[in-house]
Amino acid sequence: MNNILQLKGQFQYQQNPSSFGATNIPVGASVEVSHLESLCSQLKSILSYWEKDTSIQGALVSTYYYHVVAKSNRIKGLLCTGVMDPNDAIRGSKFYGDNPIQHVFTYYVKLDVLRESIKRLSLSVAIVNTKFSGKITHDDITQINNQPGYYYHPTLAKTNFVKVITDSFYVEKFAIDRDVEAATENTIITLYKTDVKTTHLLQSIGIDMIDAKVIDETTVLLSPDEVSILCEHMPYLISMSVR
Repeated sequence: MNNILQLKGQFQYQQNPSSFGATNIPVGASVEVSHLESLCSQLKSILSYWEKDTSIQGALVSTYYYHVVAKSNRIKGLLCTGVMDPNDAIRGSKFYGDNPIQHVFTYYVKLDVLRESIKRLSLSVAIVNTKFSGKITHDDITQINNQPGYYYHPTLAKTNFVKVITDSFYVEKFAIDRDVEAATENTIITLYKTDVKTTHLLQSIGIDMIDAKVIDETTVLLSPDEVSILCEHMPYLISMSVR
């Protein structure tokens, strides 16, 4: 029989000294109100598009970061509401450009979530204009985090405001991506997952799912003609294609 090792003594908890502090942008950095206005305008245009195109019962929004970002620097105050984690809404990611290489994450959210993001950005624009003279810095956010009463707004909580500013520092733009590359041979297409079944979406635009080869829930094998139909009617659905 194996010997049993017995430990004696008291276990004591000690906080990890390397744990993350309050949300903030890098030291010496700042966010201009013009950038907040630009992001807000982009989301308004995206909302307007998806209010007219209701085929996926929500919105696909591609978020372009200025560079490759760590998970801790992905958006936390935009494209979410309540206790929702924006990471749960990610449907795909890719790299874009080469100098520098940028991270692009595509999110699928309901329209009410998009409207909440527009509201938070609009309120943040007003706050930065009136309280911070059009530009908010790392030191300003440090005061917000550490000095009770320094920040107050009746409808935008302090934590959400700081998250929106931090998100805006890392995000270059919001867009709707559309892959419209023509195909000359059979192509495996991976589509973004939405609340509508892939087969229903493809049938709604005239792609015969008897002829198309269904590989899994979001991946199908399409002929060149079927790829052309998809690119014409729902190019925003294409996440990846392989010949």
